[in-house]
Amino acid sequence: FAILIKKTSNKKSHQGFTLGFTVREWLNGKKYKKFEESFSSSIQRFSDETGAKIQPIIQVDASKYGEDDLSATRKIVEKLNKNKLNVSKIVRIKNVEQALNVYSEIDLLLGMRMHSNILAAIQGTPFVAVSYEYKTEGIAKQFSMERYCIKCEDVNKDKLYMLLMDAYKNRSYLKTELMNSVKTIQDKEMKRWRAI
Repeated sequence: FAILIKKTSNKKSHQGFTLGFTVREWLNGKKYKKFEESFSSSIQRFSDETGAKIQPIIQVDASKYGEDDLSATRKIVEKLNKNKLNVSKIVRIKNVEQALNVYSEIDLLLGMRMHSNILAAIQGTPFVAVSYEYKTEGIAKQFSMERYCIKCEDVNKDKLYMLLMDAYKNRSYLKTELMNSVKTIQDKEMKRWRAI
């Protein structure tokens, strides 16, 4: 249903480029430590290269149900802060309206949460998706963004950095492509709903 949400008309309220990110703990032990290091190193290198401000986003905040991204996000933020990076205060998504505002304010999303990628796409915000299950890969393909989707097991600091830089360099084109894909999907799905 998230794909049927309409784009808000918000305009960015700040200057400069902002990279948002969502992350969750998925891999175990040493694999996750390696992932965490690669994830934060890629963001660091991207920001060093582009001057981007970093916006951490908690897409899922449901600890009583065993789903809480706060710990994983804080660890990434701590690593980035050690390197004196321009990291904004963590934003916790509480509702759809707030989510749409947050994703309209960033210029690029590094999204491990599938719904963060969907909500960013609706706002015309390009994303690099980190897939931990096939559903994220399917969503990226629906939005014609499969080139910008990487499995969490395949993440390393060079691959992720190169995807971020590629999306950054092609952001205007990707924004247009995303908006076209979103409109096509919404039109198709609305016809289906009307038929029901």
